[in-house]
Amino acid sequence: MSTEQFEWIVECNQRLPRAIAASLLYNHSHLDWRDQVVRIRKPTLIVAGRKTIAVLVLSAIR
Repeated sequence: MSTEQFEWIVECNQRLPRAIAASLLYNHSHLDWRDQVVRIRKPTLIVAGRKTIAVLVLSAIR
């Protein structure tokens, strides 16, 4: 990724008021995404914590 692309992404992200961004991130991280994870058909990085539901699903798939 070029420096220009990175700066553009950061600029776009900063347009959203911080309180709304924090609320969105908090709500997003507390949803159950299991039904969506199994539908992913492309190589995907899913980042989760040790006790996250997604980790349990991925462990079961292996």
